Amino acid sequence: VPDACETDCNTNGTPDDCESFADCDSNGVPDECQPDCDTDGIPDVCEADCNTNGTPDDCEAFADCDSNGVPDECQPDCDTDGTPDACEVDCNTNGTPDDCESFTDCNSNGVPDECEPDCDTDGIPDACEVDCNTNGTPDDCESFADCDSNGVPDECQPDCDTDGVPDACEADCNTNGTPDDCETFADCDSNGVPDECDPDCDTDGIPDACEVDCNSNGTPDDCEAFADCDSNGVPDECQPDCDTDGIPDVCEADCNTNGTPDDCETFTDINGNGVPDTCEGAISFCNDADGSLASCPCANAGDPATGCDIQQGTGGVLLSLGAQDIGATRATLLGTGFPAAAFATSIVLRAPSLDASRPIVFGDGLRCVGLPVTRLAATFAEGGTATHTFGHGAGPGRFYYQAWFRNTPAMFCTPAAFNLSNGVSLPW
Repeated sequence: VPDACETDCNTNGTPDDCESFADCDSNGVPDECQPDCDTDGIPDVCEADCNTNGTPDDCEAFADCDSNGVPDECQPDCDTDGTPDACEVDCNTNGTPDDCESFTDCNSNGVPDECEPDCDTDGIPDACEVDCNTNGTPDDCESFADCDSNGVPDECQPDCDTDGVPDACEADCNTNGTPDDCETFADCDSNGVPDECDPDCDTDGIPDACEVDCNSNGTPDDCEAFADCDSNGVPDECQPDCDTDGIPDVCEADCNTNGTPDDCETFTDINGNGVPDTCEGAISFCNDADGSLASCPCANAGDPATGCDIQQGTGGVLLSLGAQDIGATRATLLGTGFPAAAFATSIVLRAPSLDASRPIVFGDGLRCVGLPVTRLAATFAEGGTATHTFGHGAGPGRFYYQAWFRNTPAMFCTPAAFNLSNGVSLPW
């Protein structure tokens, strides 16, 4: 075949069969003579055509998410979602898109837990950690008050009284699970503590602070041993004691039952025995017991219970109660110590009061009854004794009596020839 009749695609005067040329697809046609859409010297049949649509990739528009010049549809796509693996999220950079591998996803947001924020690096994403105050920071990653060290912020724990102190850290003295501040309870001393939780030494349900503690020694009266003369449950030291002798008034003698102990009131006590006259029956006076005998005119003091001594030295005349019938207003007074051999005249003197200046020297003896006097029951002493029986007839009250009697010879002591017995007081 003449050269002129041979194929000469590049029209260089040399048949293609007689020259060397690039032939990328070995089809016997020089590359330069084959279609080349992008005129890059590489025939279209030798260009990449990943989607095999007959048009080289370089000569058509296509999605290329990673700008690598390869159409997205021609790149690996493990989940066949149209997005090449290279453009998918691969948070752990292990070469496998997150969408194509199994992983822990505590909050089901499609992001592996290992790829989410984890402030305490414990493998649990912050979004899945406890954040009781919802401030966006897990409790494990912030400082907070935690009174009971349970790892939960105080502000997130139950707080029945909203005082900022969790119930678990409030006082709950009866351990019933409800803080004292949040329940109604008896509180006798208003100290904020239930009565059942306060000290109660006698376990009677009343706290010690609300019990009687009369001596204020800190121990309720019910819980200590003490003197209690009247058995009223109150220590003697805490009861009224008008004379401060340590004996309560209620345990002192109060013979007239007027509510005031005898030791604490002013009263007539003619015999000096400490007992009000109003509380005694017959009372002897004007003798040694009340100091009267020291005034006998001639130092003739008689026996301790009698009046002044007489000339015969019997020790003086003793006047005493023989009998008294208050209803019948009659009485008998006995006088003893008269001279046995003489019949001395004896008269009972009665007065409604004692003489304020007693004793007063009167004859050989002493007068203690006041004035005016009434003479009663004149009689003679026989065998040394005189019996005076008389009717009273002077109304109620206490009256005072002395025997006034003859005693001879005259000039035994004073010119007078008479003497007096001790006194006797009778209530009517």
